[in-house]
Amino acid sequence: MDNNLHLLLQELKSHYGLLSLKAGTEWEDMDYAEIDFLRSVGQEKVPIMVKISGPEAKTDLRHLRAMGVTGILGPMIESEYALMSVFYAVLISGKTPHRVICRVSNRKA
Repeated sequence: MDNNLHLLLQELKSHYGLLSLKAGTEWEDMDYAEIDFLRSVGQEKVPIMVKISGPEAKTDLRHLRAMGVTGILGPMIESEYALMSVFYAVLISGKTPHRVICRVSNRKA
């Protein structure tokens, strides 16, 4: 089964522009085992981006770092404080990931 998933991901990347896989612990309701499985399916061919559950989701960041996730999607940012909280949590969680993406909802942030 895993081999079929690898082939499908390769086809999606080669022919349809797949850039990454998205997972998350909040709205997506994925546990760490499911996220790790998705990461292992993509391996080095298709990176995984994981949406963390809040601006100070230190537990999520610690678990994701341990399993080798290098792409973090921050939560909706509605203030300067929330933006600083996300980046501070990422920095103190260990090795900085390759990508941190946040959506800012207003000009104040």
